[in-house]
Amino acid sequence: MFALWIECFKMGLRELWRHRLRSFLTMIGMIMGVSVVIICVSVVQGVKDSLISDIRKAGKNMMFVFSKDTKKVSGRAIGGSSLSRADAEVIERECEAIALAAGMQAGRFPVASDTDSSNVPVTGSTHKYLTIRNWGVAEGTNLLPFDIVTSRRVCLIGQTTVRKLFGDENPINRMVRIGQLSFKVVGVLEPKGVNPLGMDEDDAIIVPLPIMLRDLMGIQEPRGLICSATSDHDVHRAVGEIKDLLRQRHKLGETDEDDFKVTTLKEKEDQAREVSNQMTLLMFFLALVSLMVGGVGIMNIMLVAVTERTREIGIRMAIGASTKMVNRQFLVEAAVISSAGGSVGIVLGVLGSAYIANQIGVVPLMSPTIVLIAFTFSAGVGVLFGLLPARRAAALNPIEALRHD
Repeated sequence: MFALWIECFKMGLRELWRHRLRSFLTMIGMIMGVSVVIICVSVVQGVKDSLISDIRKAGKNMMFVFSKDTKKVSGRAIGGSSLSRADAEVIERECEAIALAAGMQAGRFPVASDTDSSNVPVTGSTHKYLTIRNWGVAEGTNLLPFDIVTSRRVCLIGQTTVRKLFGDENPINRMVRIGQLSFKVVGVLEPKGVNPLGMDEDDAIIVPLPIMLRDLMGIQEPRGLICSATSDHDVHRAVGEIKDLLRQRHKLGETDEDDFKVTTLKEKEDQAREVSNQMTLLMFFLALVSLMVGGVGIMNIMLVAVTERTREIGIRMAIGASTKMVNRQFLVEAAVISSAGGSVGIVLGVLGSAYIANQIGVVPLMSPTIVLIAFTFSAGVGVLFGLLPARRAAALNPIEALRHD
């Protein structure tokens, strides 16, 4: 039995080689389908992995608490922030799932050095900010607790801002003017790069929170808090603890809405993963459509082959070939065409995904499972669409077939 299959395979190869141009054109549908499946899935998965990695680099188990526009006290709406620096201290002290918490206020200000000026995003926070953000200091020192308590006019400066304001010069211990105030540069931040929203995080200045609130913005309390959970698994529990604690501190009743909003990087990560998976699934099914189109092409060519080889089929059946053997022969030929196309498609898919991923700056995630599924599907499509031609060939009457010109 095995020898018969081998012989059918050899005959199929000879027949395909005899009509190699037609066979190649027939295989194009399979080649394109398999290569598109591999390229789409591997590149999209690479983009997803890169995006999630960028989100994770933003901070260590990080979450934000933002004040809503107003808060209600005894049924009255009061403008201003519903959060306070004391909230951050209590969250860090009483929430078991929270490792660190700090107040945070951001704004954009004109900043000038003695050589140049620029409009720079400025963030006010405490010495815990860099730890929560998983951000280091490349040169100099971080903000100190003493700087926060005494409201010293010192700042940390990002790499992009250094280039804008100082060029190639060392900014440590140099002065910059933020708005109407002068600050001493005590540290240069490590490179952070571009975040998932396309913003350059190295274009930044960090100052003590009291200075930011009182002197730069003229407000009393920050509109946001930044927190870090004790571990990735504790993020969800930390959100619950923060909500319960803040509702209690803000004296909100059971029917009152939260006067704050808690968001986490894990939520952003899950959203990115969900969107990427949906895109992968969509592209995968679109690529499978091209495989189906390729299968229709195989069926069409095999039907033509049956017509062309009617006399040959009659001779084989006249000398003893059974209908099962004829059926098997055409199924093998269809499978060879689709499998050969699938093999070429795998090579093109691997090369294409590597090239495209390199052009957009990501690492393609080549999944052996996807490659195997694409190849198996292409071979299966060939066999499926080869059934009709094979059955038509096997159903030929030997006498009528021998009379065919």
